[in-house]
Amino acid sequence: MNSTLGFIFPNGSIVHNDNGVCFQASTSVPIPVPNGCDFQALKTRIHNTLKLIDKHFLDEIYYRQPFTYAGNQFRFQCTQLKNDADVNTMLMCNHQFSFVGPIDLLCTIGRTPDGILN
Repeated sequence: MNSTLGFIFPNGSIVHNDNGVCFQASTSVPIPVPNGCDFQALKTRIHNTLKLIDKHFLDEIYYRQPFTYAGNQFRFQCTQLKNDADVNTMLMCNHQFSFVGPIDLLCTIGRTPDGILN
């Protein structure tokens, strides 16, 4: 099964600038994203890659999506992944804009009420 290289930026921030959007976090974590991956499989992969404990959960996933701007230039927009169609669009965009490099994902990690109390 073919896969695409991605990088997860856990609990980072989203910054908008002249070139579009960028993600900022202390460190990024590499993750293979297989072609044909669905939303639940992506969430499971991210959860396992980040080695989240039971009291933590994956809250939101954002994708740094490239798009054509002013002819042959491109920029990035921030797109939240919510379902299989969003993941499919992400993989198609990555294929179309393969020259921009790996997929960038920003993930926010939440804690369960028990995790907060402990």
